[in-house]
Amino acid sequence: MKFAKIFLCAAVVFSLLGCDAIMDPLLFEKRTIETGSFRGFQIGSSRMDALQQAKALGAHAVSPIPKIDFEITVKNVKEIDKIRQVEGIRITDHHGLAIDLKFESSSVKLIRRSVPAKDNSWFHENQKINDVITEVRTQINEHPHLVVFPIVFYEGDGWVNVTSSLDEPIKTLRPYDAWTFGITTDKPGGSHFDLYFDGDRLVKIKYRRERIRLD
Repeated sequence: MKFAKIFLCAAVVFSLLGCDAIMDPLLFEKRTIETGSFRGFQIGSSRMDALQQAKALGAHAVSPIPKIDFEITVKNVKEIDKIRQVEGIRITDHHGLAIDLKFESSSVKLIRRSVPAKDNSWFHENQKINDVITEVRTQINEHPHLVVFPIVFYEGDGWVNVTSSLDEPIKTLRPYDAWTFGITTDKPGGSHFDLYFDGDRLVKIKYRRERIRLD
C-alpha cells in the first residue's frame, strides 16, 4: 500500500509535468490485438464464441459500445463528418444539456432530450444527416462548451447479464459491432476488454489492465 501511494504521487507529478507518455505504460498494460489469439479469444471467431470466452474469463455483464470512438469540440470541429459513421450521437455541455440523436437511413430516427434541453429545437425527426452536421457545426461554433460523442441506443440498463444461459444475451448483443466488459479477478486492479466485430467475426480486441491497485 505504501509503495502504491508513492507510485501514485509520482504519477501525479509526471502528469503535471506533461509526462503522460512515460507514466501511462507504467500504470496500465495496454494491447490491441488484430491477429492470432489472446486470453482465449481468437481473431476471426464468431460472436457467440467471443461471448462464451468472456463468460469463461469471469465476465458478469457485457455492454454494447460505439464501434468508433471520438469527441468533437470547437477545437476539432473539422472532424465532424465522423458523425456519418455511427448509430447515434450525444450533444452535451456542463449545464446539463444532453441531446441524443439516433440515425437510420442517413436521417434522424429518434431524439431524446434531457430536462434542460426539453425546449431545444436544433434537431427534428427525419432531419437529414447532412443538415444535422451543418447544425452541429453551427452550434459548436456559437457555443464552444458543447461536446459531441458517439453513443449506442441500448434500452436496457446499459449491461447484459451473461452469468447464465447466453441464448438471450447473444440476441441482445448481436446487432452491435462493439462490446465491452471487465474482469475484476485480474490482478492487481482488474482488466477491461473491448471487442470489435465485422459481420459475425471478431476482428479486434483492445485490452487494458491496471498494474497497480490502491485500495
